[in-house]
Amino acid sequence: MKKKIIVSAALLSIGIYVINLFFIQPKSVEKQMASVAQSINKKCPIYLKKSSRLDSVSTISNTNFIYYKTLYGMDKKYMKIDSSTALIRPYLLEEIKENPNYEAFKKHDIILDYVFYDKYGSYVTKISFTPELYAH
Repeated sequence: MKKKIIVSAALLSIGIYVINLFFIQPKSVEKQMASVAQSINKKCPIYLKKSSRLDSVSTISNTNFIYYKTLYGMDKKYMKIDSSTALIRPYLLEEIKENPNYEAFKKHDIILDYVFYDKYGSYVTKISFTPELYAH
């Protein structure tokens, strides 16, 4: 599971790099985020590891950037959701804090949300990171 999380975070950072490109342009934050979401969504689904897939991304105004992921090798009824969330959260947070591609999010105080579904499309969990959590 740790390898899946690390690979997922690394591949998601590629998407974050795209955000940096858009943030250089003089657009509103909301328009920039929408452009990035549209660009990423054209490439979805993106298989990140054997059992992880980025299905889409979306935005809420200029406040949230949301990743929708499927754990397509997992069945919710056999998962310990609290344990899985507790395992995933620190890896995602470390990636956000240490990867320079997240600087655009930090600069604009964007909330990062990760919504996970199982292989049947059932909601599993949502992990959110506010600027207070990921700011150094």
